[in-house]
Amino acid sequence: MRKGTYILKFFQVIVLSVLALAPWGVVEAQNHLQDLDQALFAMSLQKWDRALELLNKVIAADPKLVGPYYSRAIVYSKKGEYDKSIEDLKKVVQLNPDHLEAFGLLGVVYEIKRDYGSALKIYKSALASAKDPASKRALEKWDADMEKKVKQGR
Repeated sequence: MRKGTYILKFFQVIVLSVLALAPWGVVEAQNHLQDLDQALFAMSLQKWDRALELLNKVIAADPKLVGPYYSRAIVYSKKGEYDKSIEDLKKVVQLNPDHLEAFGLLGVVYEIKRDYGSALKIYKSALASAKDPASKRALEKWDADMEKKVKQGR
């Protein structure tokens, strides 16, 4: 198997484990895993509307799952629907305050919208909770770059 296949399988095992603990039964969990799997596949093909349809089903079935919100935020960003992306990313960090990828994407979306003050605030929040050195270095750079933009009044 290729490395990408292993990663996908690992992700599926994690999702299935989470779904198994969900309030629905095993059959429903498998259906939602299939929906999520199809949504990720649709995203890989840049079929944004199909991915949204499937992610919305998974989120409606269990609004406490973090992954579908994060994936939907990516889809919204790709479609240029930045306010919806921000809404989903805020939900992700509410559900999982340690989700650094969500903090990072949230900062990027704010940058795209030229809301540098909000981006800086997000990067500082992420930096405060970052634990691993690589993440800290990346966030420190983003934070420093954003500080410059804010000072320049961009």
